[in-house]
Amino acid sequence: MSRLRFFPLRISSFSWSRIVAATALVASLAGPAALGQNLQGGQIFQAMANSYYKKKQYIPAAAQYMEAWRVEPENATAAYYAAYCLYMGGRKDDSIKTFWLVVDKFPNRKEGQNAKAFLQRIDPAFNRHGGDARKALASSVVPASSGSSSTAARSAGSGARTSEKKSLSNEQLVKSMLEIHKPRGKIPAVSDSFVKGVEGIMVALPRYVLLMMHDRNARIHLVPALVETDYRMQNVRPRGYSEGSSWQNSNAMCSGRNLYIAQYRLDSRSGNFVTAATEIGSIRHETGHCIDHCLGYISQQDKFRHPYRLAAARVPAEDRQRLDYFLQVASGGSSETFAELCCARFGGETDEWRIKTCSMVKSYFKEPDAIIGSYLKQIEEKYKDD
Repeated sequence: MSRLRFFPLRISSFSWSRIVAATALVASLAGPAALGQNLQGGQIFQAMANSYYKKKQYIPAAAQYMEAWRVEPENATAAYYAAYCLYMGGRKDDSIKTFWLVVDKFPNRKEGQNAKAFLQRIDPAFNRHGGDARKALASSVVPASSGSSSTAARSAGSGARTSEKKSLSNEQLVKSMLEIHKPRGKIPAVSDSFVKGVEGIMVALPRYVLLMMHDRNARIHLVPALVETDYRMQNVRPRGYSEGSSWQNSNAMCSGRNLYIAQYRLDSRSGNFVTAATEIGSIRHETGHCIDHCLGYISQQDKFRHPYRLAAARVPAEDRQRLDYFLQVASGGSSETFAELCCARFGGETDEWRIKTCSMVKSYFKEPDAIIGSYLKQIEEKYKDD
């Protein structure tokens, strides 16, 4: 099997020196507020992105590269690295879509050409649409907040498909989304009891959630260990995890509409893979991420982020260390809080530590939880006849 290549981009000595110097000297000491005094426009976000990138904190880096691209629409370097960081952070679906946006926006620049070459290796549908960016983007999942005509057409089609699902039970809906992966190494295969446990949790979700996930072609992947989905992840630290951790220590993740739950994870103390069966409730948290994706990432919009920040600031000092995963800066905190609030609504976590933590998140983030409730109500209304 050929080895996957990353196509690094050369940054001019002028821009590189400004960005790295500002990041090292300012960001590490005074944070984003001070950065604004030294850099302008998208350079502020790109400086923070480079800082995260050097620390291998890929998802926060992707969020800042995306902001740099938003502020400077012709910043092809920021666009390319946003897509690459999404890939390195385990969000392959989002990465593929972003790479195609780079190809579409910058077809004659090295960033667009390198993005297309990278897509040939990671996008399984590349040959189906002949490497045409417009066709690729038209066939990708479009956020629910988009008002494009292609979205309307897709919505009409999904409505027809939904009507065909009226006769399907929750059990059938879950089974149609479930994919059980065989071992690729020495870690044992997922057990029948583990499969039944995950099925039981998913079947108990509100029907309208399952129908929406089914409409959006969501998939529930049961894997022996997360790193078996892509071994390049084994040395990558997930956002919000402590120094020295990697995806080997995690048992669940969500990439766009793909949910992954593993039966085994690496125990940092013993150095052995141990069962994560007691943490099976994590799938509810990942379902929250999937809902966020389907709604166009509400967690990253001001209507959610503003009340989230207000609530986060009110978390008492004695509980901040325990909730630090949900108090991350950039996009991480609001995203993880959105997912955990959904988890609480759907039954909560299943291991002792997380049960308590989930309860605390629900207690401290009441207004963000109410916002989620209003969106879930809209989804329920849409599928009330199904």
